[in-house]
Amino acid sequence: MKKRRIKPYLHQLIYKNLVYLISFALIFVFFFLVIKIGLGKILILEIKNKSLTSDINALQTKYNLLNNPLILKENLDEDIAFLNQLIPNVEDYFSIIYALENLSQKTNFNIVSYNINLSSSTKNRLKLLVSGIGDTNSFMNFLETYNFAGGRLITAEKVSLSPQIPNLIGINLTFYNKKITYNSQTNVKVNENIFEKISSLKKIVSFNFGEVSNEESYDINYQKKTNPF
Repeated sequence: MKKRRIKPYLHQLIYKNLVYLISFALIFVFFFLVIKIGLGKILILEIKNKSLTSDINALQTKYNLLNNPLILKENLDEDIAFLNQLIPNVEDYFSIIYALENLSQKTNFNIVSYNINLSSSTKNRLKLLVSGIGDTNSFMNFLETYNFAGGRLITAEKVSLSPQIPNLIGINLTFYNKKITYNSQTNVKVNENIFEKISSLKKIVSFNFGEVSNEESYDINYQKKTNPF
């Protein structure tokens, strides 16, 4: 089979315009790189713009909150510290132990053991099985005050009695943590009832905020609880 030969005039045409063809190819590659780099820079600028917009919205939200006439500015830092104590940004196991010890002292309901239920816990909820011993009065005091009096937000799901040990009561408790983030859609609504509720809760918790940052005020040499079973 004979190969097709390029006609002499076509071969000569390509040879004469080789410089133009190479130049055209180089220009095409140049424009392709320019467009690619330009699109990359535009994408980076768009990401930075969204980040700056988010920061500006967060600052605007904080500004509006600070300048709200319903807020007493002299108590705002204390209220924020109080809410962060009740529901911290991340779980703090020491504050859980402190809350249980505090509840035990306030109610005379002696907490003798606590076990973390990791299988039922989530990112923002930590579940514990707490066992305690006490009479009817101390147990009722515990049920009436456990939600906030320990210094953490706590809820109870189940109460059980031990058939082996008299007056031993098991309680399934849940501790909460939640990190609040702001975005452009965040709508902060403030009303006077919120701050009245915070003030009433602070009286129940009776927490000294002046000692929050003082690490020496805590006794970390607490006695480890053991299971009585």
